[in-house]
Amino acid sequence: MATSAPVLSYYDLKKPVTLSVDAGSKGAVLYQEEKPVASRSGRASKPPEYLIDN
Repeated sequence: MATSAPVLSYYDLKKPVTLSVDAGSKGAVLYQEEKPVASRSGRASKPPEYLIDN
């Protein structure tokens, strides 16, 4: 097989993390040791109320 799908690694509380974000698509990936451990994509449906100015 020429390519393979990326696989998430297990998160380790003892290892440092790197967060990579893409504001254009509102996505983010959390890395440990240059391996992805979590990802999120899409847009938030509603901001938390404490962020809204009254």
